[in-house]
Amino acid sequence: MPALLVGALDLALLTSTRIRLSPPLLVLAIAAAVGWYLALALILLVRRAPRAHAAPATSELGAEPPAVANLLVNHFAVTPAAEPATLLDLAARHVIDIDELEPGSYICRLRTSDDATLTPYEARVLALLRHRAVDGVVPAGALTTGTDASASRWRRAFNADVIKDAQQRGLCRDYWSKAILSLLSMWGLANLVILYAAVSAGTVDVSNDVPIMAVLFAVGAVVLGSVALAGRLARSHRQLPTSAGLQAASRWLGVQAYLQGDEVFPTLSPASVTMWSRYLAHGAALGVATAAVQALPMGAEDDRWAWSSWGGRWRQVRIDYPTWWPLGWGRSPASALFLGLVVAGGAVGVLYALARWQPAVFTLIPVRYWLWARRAAAGVAAVCVLVGIGGIWLLVRAVLDLWSRVPVTGLVLRLRKHATGGGGNSTDYRYYTGVDDGSAPRVRAWVVSAEQYAHLKEYQPVTATVTGNLRHVRSIIRAPVAASAGQPTSVAAPQPDQSVH
Repeated sequence: MPALLVGALDLALLTSTRIRLSPPLLVLAIAAAVGWYLALALILLVRRAPRAHAAPATSELGAEPPAVANLLVNHFAVTPAAEPATLLDLAARHVIDIDELEPGSYICRLRTSDDATLTPYEARVLALLRHRAVDGVVPAGALTTGTDASASRWRRAFNADVIKDAQQRGLCRDYWSKAILSLLSMWGLANLVILYAAVSAGTVDVSNDVPIMAVLFAVGAVVLGSVALAGRLARSHRQLPTSAGLQAASRWLGVQAYLQGDEVFPTLSPASVTMWSRYLAHGAALGVATAAVQALPMGAEDDRWAWSSWGGRWRQVRIDYPTWWPLGWGRSPASALFLGLVVAGGAVGVLYALARWQPAVFTLIPVRYWLWARRAAAGVAAVCVLVGIGGIWLLVRAVLDLWSRVPVTGLVLRLRKHATGGGGNSTDYRYYTGVDDGSAPRVRAWVVSAEQYAHLKEYQPVTATVTGNLRHVRSIIRAPVAASAGQPTSVAAPQPDQSVH
């Protein structure tokens, strides 16, 4: 948001010494900006992706490779399990061998292969093995894809290759099509042109009118925000299923149900691929071959993806760690209420001071600087309006949380602490715990106290009481044995991989 406001400031402070506003064009600019966001909301509403329903359990594998099957059963998004699943598929097809040197220790042996028969993402995995190999051998622990930045780039490229393969098979298409992106981008640029015309080709001089200038800054921020958002959507890999894709997803969900019925399957090691062949590779992609995936750390443990057995079956869950958004996340109702009052009250106070003391302050400034001072005051006023809205929104959520107590029982998937700075040689931390209650494929990690954090363990069932909006953790304790009865009993919950990207 600060960058957008700076952009709005640059837009308003044109090379001319005066800003002559065209009221009709300003109204048109506001209407066009609001229309852009309404159009985006309408697209999201109309293009809601339908969910595939599981077909009856079946042992018949489809023609799709494991990575594509992974995309199909995970709401048309590729998860990290697709990478080790592709590696296992290469072993099942005898492109490589996976051997167990000793219990829990595995190596990959390269064979001579024809890369022309491989898909781009399979060739990418094989290239990683060749890069890591010494005398044609790669230990499982060396399968990581580098530092956080390089691992992220490798994964994005891998995911893009998988999505392209699925699209070529007619299973999905880009959610944000070129036509939609072109419409939103051109509309956003047109909004910029209209706003530029409104502040450069008008007849009403508003250079000294602080309230009107504040409106201009706010409109500029909203318009530039639409352009930036259109650019972000253009980089999205979000997919929309086709009719064939939904049928294939339904079939693979049936295969997933079949494999989940085998209590031994989650405990199979990567070396079992010699016996289970492509069943193990597809089981890894479908989130069933848990032990095999855990033994092949393709990219190491991921802070944002974790295996969960809560609800009776293994699956991968996405974890987010909110910082500044949503506002007040994790704060107690009293703390959030105080913060909202300070933010909203401070914004109102600054606006009042601008209106009350502006004439007196301007008497202390040389006349030649009055124009720029008024524009600066308008920019400050625009920021205060936006900050004040955020403060009021936080106030409402905090008031609703005062009497809110929501019981949650789930599995702790991730425990992380993020440095937030500190004075001198000290460092303050923000403590997160990601808890899966089985209700969604994506969770936001709660913020807990240092004392609560110290008593928690990953893959531990817990019962917590949280507030309904800001998810402040009022209490969190280890769940009774009965509460965790929904977990699979055939295999223990996987321990987190300690390797690093």
